Amino acid sequence: MTNKIPANEQQQIQTEIHALEKRLKKYPPGEIVFYKNAKYFSPFYLHNNIREYLPKSKRALITQLVEKSYWYARIEDLQNHLSLLKLQSELNATSFSHTERLLDDPCFAPYLSSLFSLSDELSAWASEDFPSDPPFPEKRIHNTAANIKVRSKSEVLITNALYTHQIPFRYECMITLGFHKLHPDFTIRHPATGKIYLWEHYGTADDPRYMNDSLDKQKLYIANGFIPSTNLILTYETKNTPLTMDTIERVIREYFL
Repeated sequence: MTNKIPANEQQQIQTEIHALEKRLKKYPPGEIVFYKNAKYFSPFYLHNNIREYLPKSKRALITQLVEKSYWYARIEDLQNHLSLLKLQSELNATSFSHTERLLDDPCFAPYLSSLFSLSDELSAWASEDFPSDPPFPEKRIHNTAANIKVRSKSEVLITNALYTHQIPFRYECMITLGFHKLHPDFTIRHPATGKIYLWEHYGTADDPRYMNDSLDKQKLYIANGFIPSTNLILTYETKNTPLTMDTIERVIREYFL
């Protein structure tokens, strides 16, 4: 599968960083910190090695300094994402599967079918027991057409679509990457090649802390050969933009059909 990253994505990120850096020049110098005093947090202005308490009467300055902190955090997030894209490009350039090339070659493929029955092997793989033990298993409360329980309504849609298209998968199967044990939402085998794909769906993409944790997880995936838009599928939703069947079907057609 070819790299699907938009060619101008890195440029878009750099443009946004530049715009934010320009915006930050309009804010006052220094920064704000909050110190806990008894039950409350009090704002202090740090500037020129001086710490100044900010009373409620200086709410406008407090707001400006808090906004300034937010835009610096946004720049840091964008720079992290840019680093991920650059690492992904480097890994894509060196990633090559000799066996997959032969399975895709019309001259070789017809003579390789006698070596194994891929469909039988994949069917057995999908139905056999596998290590799971994810955190909070009691949150699997939604039924699916595949007769397994999942955590969210969006995962119901993904599960039902994979099941309907007869694409072999495992839900929250434990995998080991180095010293880390992870439970991707879906571990999938390509029905034609048997190649392994991971599918992670982020259901609260409008939660900054949740997405910051997801970036750390994506770095671990990339370091172990699971590359976004290649063999790592990432989908997102927020309160205002839920996951749709159109998106799920498009992903399945792109990767597996």
